[in-house]
Amino acid sequence: MVVADRWYASSKLCSVCGYKHKDLSLSDRTWTCPECGRVHDRDENAARNLEHFATVSSTGSHACGELAQSGRSMKQESMSIH
Repeated sequence: MVVADRWYASSKLCSVCGYKHKDLSLSDRTWTCPECGRVHDRDENAARNLEHFATVSSTGSHACGELAQSGRSMKQESMSIH
C-alpha cells in the first residue's frame, strides 16, 4: 500500500506537465494550466496524480527508468510507503 502525505498537492499539480498551481482554492472546481493549456476538473486531475504517485512510489522510478526528480517531472513530496 502506498500512502500519500496529507499535504500532497494532488489537485494542484497538472497531471500532464507537472506545473503546480499554488493559488488554487477549494472553491475552484476546474482550472487551466498556464504551462500546457490543459483544462482540469479538480477531482479527475487529483485522481490521475494519485494514480501516478502510487505507480512511481511502488516502482521507485518513472516509466523511462529515471528516478523521480523535482520540478516539472512531478516529484512526490513527503510520501510514506507502507
